[in-house]
Amino acid sequence: VPLGTGILVDAAGADTYDARYGAMGFGDTVSVGTFLEHAGDDVYLEDGRLIAALLGHGRELGAGVFADFLGDDSYRAANGSAGVGNGNGAGLFLDMAGTDEHVALSTNTWGFAAGQFEQDTDPRRALPTYGLFIDSGAGEDTYTRIDLEDDDPPLVGNGLTWTQRADQDSTVELGVGIDGDGLTGYEP
Repeated sequence: VPLGTGILVDAAGADTYDARYGAMGFGDTVSVGTFLEHAGDDVYLEDGRLIAALLGHGRELGAGVFADFLGDDSYRAANGSAGVGNGNGAGLFLDMAGTDEHVALSTNTWGFAAGQFEQDTDPRRALPTYGLFIDSGAGEDTYTRIDLEDDDPPLVGNGLTWTQRADQDSTVELGVGIDGDGLTGYEP
């Protein structure tokens, strides 16, 4: 919803969340979407019928925030999901604790930024687009994505930091991913 705010907070329990598009911390067109999961071994998006824009995605001057504070979690990230900014938006994905499994069905996931403007003269090209992915749990996280199979050393993975953006020459697209133990200072 343009100019809207959506918030979901879950305090505890081992939960399963499923959605197809625009959910779990999705902010679209000058809006803010926030998803906060405090505790439990949770499963996100297990049904496989995913489309896009989930788990902390902001687009068109919107902000999407996704945070899971405790638990050994399992994630399936669709196109443009898990800390992705699109078209001058900002997306944030935070997993603060646990041994997590991350599976991506697309390469533009896990801290990715894409301005995606068709016209070179579009004035929005000068505005920033941000995507940030942080998994700071102390466990041994796993990452599976089609483009990672042949990477040696891996671009994305446990204990690594990476950058990703649609236009490698852009100075206003910034996508960052970080997997580091205790990186945020959060103590469960």
